[in-house]
Amino acid sequence: MIKPTAIKNRILNYWSDMGSNESWLTSLIAAIGLISALFHGEVLADERRTSFDISVGATYLSGYTDYKVGGTVVWDNFPPSEYHFPTSELDWPLDKMWATLRGQVFYENWRLEALLQKNLTKDPGNMEDRDWGVYPYPQSSPDTLDILGIVETEMDAWAGDINADYTFYRTPEWSFFTGLGYTYQQYDFEGQNVTQIQRNPSGGAWVGYRSGDVINYEVAYHIPYARVGTTFIYKDAHNNEKFYLEGSFAYSPIVRAEDEDNHLLRGFTARSTTDGDAFIVLLKSRYNVSPQWFVGLNFNYTTINADGTTRVEYPGSASLYNYSMDVELTSQQLQSTFEIGYRF
Repeated sequence: MIKPTAIKNRILNYWSDMGSNESWLTSLIAAIGLISALFHGEVLADERRTSFDISVGATYLSGYTDYKVGGTVVWDNFPPSEYHFPTSELDWPLDKMWATLRGQVFYENWRLEALLQKNLTKDPGNMEDRDWGVYPYPQSSPDTLDILGIVETEMDAWAGDINADYTFYRTPEWSFFTGLGYTYQQYDFEGQNVTQIQRNPSGGAWVGYRSGDVINYEVAYHIPYARVGTTFIYKDAHNNEKFYLEGSFAYSPIVRAEDEDNHLLRGFTARSTTDGDAFIVLLKSRYNVSPQWFVGLNFNYTTINADGTTRVEYPGSASLYNYSMDVELTSQQLQSTFEIGYRF
């Protein structure tokens, strides 16, 4: 669990370059209050007052989650060492189909939304394992890619999101809202059957193949966020809502990532808990086929960055070589969702 003091220090450090001495959340709430006061006379209550809808959909996710290590190595039983960053990288693909379930509740100017996703396909593509500077100088340098491993991958994953928004300004066509939310993502990978290409310092390369289990990797992202957005509604001649368009931008300076890397062939486990930030851009569209039924097309782009220290441990007598080193996690994701829903 992230300590409150650590959260406060991270937020204040992030905004210090902008001359702010307040947290991003406090600043956001103050801005919302000011905007609401300015437009108080023009805020319209939602005509729907209380309603809710539910939808199911198919989502295609494209992107990757990337794991890099290197830099400062602190050994348990030896003096510290300095290495190039990165010395090793695992690039895990995320290309797969999801099943998506979404529910929304509307009350006057408030909206509460919950979303749950589960992967439908298990083969996201091949993971690439890269290593730099394997040979001593001058046969190799920190910038020389010496080993490339291509690993067949299976993945199991799920994700969830819950958020609450408040509309602080509304006209018959346009509205503007802000809110808070939390996204959780869990990815579990299994790697088998590696093809390894290793550079030969004398020229050319060696190519090898090994079947069976090679590596297991798990990563979870915790993303609490604040967001702002706008909506546009088109109504027909009978004043029935026909088309709905929504765009929003969200940011989180307090992302928490937890991962575990089990190198089955080399016999060690690396675990880390890292902190960072995330950006989320969301575009949602909806066409009302009838007063109750609707279809929608949504796009979500998310980028995540986190860094910290990973702990590497060997079993038994090999624990003499346990150490900690720098780690960096990066993920970029684009979701495209087609959904069908019913409004109550």
